Order: sequence, then C-alpha cells, then structure tokens
Amino acid sequence: MKGELIIHFGGSNRGEWEIHWQREQELATRISKDNRVLYIERLGSINRNPLDLCKRFWNRVKRNSNAKISGENLSFYFPFIIPIHGIYFIRKLNSLLLSFQIKRKLKSLNLNRERPIIWVKNPAEYVSDVLPKLDKKLTIYDCHHVYFPDMPVKGKELDEKMALTADLVFADSTTIYEGKVRLNKSTYHIPQGVNLLVFGEKGENKCDFPQELEPINPPLIGYIGHSHPSFDFDLVSYLADKRSHWSFVLVGRIEDKKGKFNSRSNVYLLGTKRHEELPNYLKHFDVCIIPYLINEHTKTVFPTKLFEYLAAGKPVVSTYMPDLLGYEKFVKIAKDYQEFLTHIEDFLKEKKKGKKRPDFYSLVKENTWDKRLNDIYQIISIHLNGKRSTLR
Repeated sequence: MKGELIIHFGGSNRGEWEIHWQREQELATRISKDNRVLYIERLGSINRNPLDLCKRFWNRVKRNSNAKISGENLSFYFPFIIPIHGIYFIRKLNSLLLSFQIKRKLKSLNLNRERPIIWVKNPAEYVSDVLPKLDKKLTIYDCHHVYFPDMPVKGKELDEKMALTADLVFADSTTIYEGKVRLNKSTYHIPQGVNLLVFGEKGENKCDFPQELEPINPPLIGYIGHSHPSFDFDLVSYLADKRSHWSFVLVGRIEDKKGKFNSRSNVYLLGTKRHEELPNYLKHFDVCIIPYLINEHTKTVFPTKLFEYLAAGKPVVSTYMPDLLGYEKFVKIAKDYQEFLTHIEDFLKEKKKGKKRPDFYSLVKENTWDKRLNDIYQIISIHLNGKRSTLR
C-alpha cells in the first residue's frame, strides 16, 4: 500500500509517543514510510472530570503540541473539542468542530483532495460522532482491548459500536478476535510483533552497559513495561521476599502507590527509558518476567513484551494468558505464585548448567512488525478491491 492518506485517531499524544512505544507506534511509523499519516492525538476519555480535561488541554497548548512532525509523512494534531461528554448538543457541536479542524488541517498539508483511510485506535465518543462527516475510503478499528461489566458501560457501548460500523476490525488476541468476529465478519487476528532491528540478538542495535545496573547483584530478574492495572504487585513482592538474594529490576513507569516495594531492598525501580535503550537492560537480565494478574482482562491480552524478550534470547516466565499457550516451548506459564517462583529457579539452574535454549530467533523472525504490516496491507487491498481475504 503506497500513496494513501491515513487519518489515525490515536490512543496516545505527542508527549507520550516515545515513552509508551508499542503496537500503535510500530504500525503508524511503518505505514508512514509510504503513506501520509495524520495522527489525531487522544482528546480525553469518558468519565473524565471536565475541569481535569480543560487543564490537560491547556497543558498541551503550552507544550505547543499542535501538528508536530515525527518524520516527513507523520503529523501529530491536537484539535480542540469541548471536554464534556454525554450531552447531545455538545456532542453535535464537537463533531462539527472536529470535522472542520481536521479538514482545515488536511488543506494546510495539501491533502484535502484525497479520500482517506480512517484508522481508529481509540473508539471514543467524539470519534464515533465525527466519522459520518468524513468522506473516506475505509474505516479500520485496530482493537487490542475489551470492556467488562466492572468497566464503564459507555466504554463497552462505544467499543461495540466501532466494531459494528468499521469496514475492517483487527484484533491482537484470539479472545478479542472471537468476540469481535461475532459483531463484524470482517474481523482479522493480527497479533503483536517485534522489531528485530531494536530487540534482536542479530539486529543492528548496539547494547551498552547501563550504569544503573553496576551496583545490582545477579541474578537479575527483569521486567520491561509499565504498572498498568493488570500488573501484579503482590506477585513481585512475594518473589522478592522468598528470594532476597535475587534482584528484581523493573524498567518502566512503575507507580507503586501502596508502597509495596519500599521495604524490599532487592526490588529496583529504574524508571522510564527510551524505546531504543531497552535492549541495553534486556541483555543483562537472567530471566524476564510477565507478572500480570489472572483475571478477565488479562485473558484478552497478548503482551507485546513476549516477542521482545524472546528476540533478546531470554527465558520468560509469565502468569497465565490464553494466547501464550501456543508458545509453551519458549515461555513457562505459571498458574500461581509458587509455580512462578519455581519456573524462575528452573531457568536459573539451566543457565548455570549451560543448557542449550530453544531457537528463539526462528520464532521471532516470523513474528516481526514488518510481517504483520504485510498481512494488514494484503487485507486492506483485497477489501478495497471487493474481495474477501483468506487471512484470519
């Protein structure tokens, strides 16, 4: 696919773009190599306090985040809407405001003569409202989250509405795929991928030794990522207490609001790093972990970090997630805290004995973001030509 205009309603903003580098960033930057992408930054979410949204808007204005460029073909845009949701009149006004600003922005970029492909990451109310006002070739919903009964009802409704109205739906896990294909037959399973130039052992990224690791004693049990609601603080605390001579190194934004790790001297919170710095830390981990809660939400998760860990040639221990069951040759899956601990010990013993690990690289090279994008392009091309893809 080349020469297309993509209007991407994103789930991030310019300030978070490189900090929370995951699926959305990998795909958008690749698509922009041969196409023009106008990235509409996240404008707020449902159930937000209006005053809070106004403050967030003003902070972004002060940062001058409007239309910053991240490469020749990728433009960021933060339009204005009234930060109040659920009121019919304001919704109508916001859809007019947003439609006008997007069209004006396209004109300023000399892109107003093209019919765009709409790419939706964030199925927010303002996105659903503005879509009918945009003349477009295709609407794609890239869905990698679901809503459950304990989450806002409005969020579930917007998610299902987007799945129903989109021309194509991409799902990153089998559970999400099974749910969305019931709503839209043009739903395809596009799992997470990996950038081998950054994370691969045979890639081009050069790994320098982080000075932060200098005083930390091995073995290093490492985690790359943030402490989203599914992060299991109790599991990491349990592991740290049971094996006080192990060092647990957490790289990312870990918000330990309850102070779980304050009294545990063998837990190291190294903070957020740039995406390209992460392999420097991964290289020195003895075992990588995915310590998520086992609940309804994580049953739908395909963790991006799995292929990144494996690309670095590291053994992985994870809590149970259905999508990991096909990778049991490469990752040990634990059903409880004790089994998680045992799996880490087993990997450390294998390393000490010099046991040969499975060929991770043969797996990850078949699961790159480039291959994922090729599948996406094939599906889009077939759909635009009025045919039906055999990919699922």
